[in-house]
Amino acid sequence: MIQYGYAGGGCGECAAKAVGGISLVALIYGQLLLFKIILFGAMLALAAQNRFVLTQMLTENQELSKHANIVRQLQRNIIAEQMLGALILSAVSVLGTLSPGQPSP
Repeated sequence: MIQYGYAGGGCGECAAKAVGGISLVALIYGQLLLFKIILFGAMLALAAQNRFVLTQMLTENQELSKHANIVRQLQRNIIAEQMLGALILSAVSVLGTLSPGQPSP
């Protein structure tokens, strides 16, 4: 029986037991899905820092030495975002080959 939710149960608890009462983290599919979600969160955090912190600092600082440091940090963050995106695509490609109910070896 698949549990979607019940009174008094948390959303995390429902997600953890979404596959026939088996903990999703006990499955290779669930572990990979969790890994992908964590990578996506890290990618969003970098994107937010780039957009709301570093680009704001670029517009405010006219001093050339500070400007160069900010640009270098922005370049590093963009490279890190691209690497995270590649890892996410890799995780999704593996997820596509797995069955959600397949137990870990």
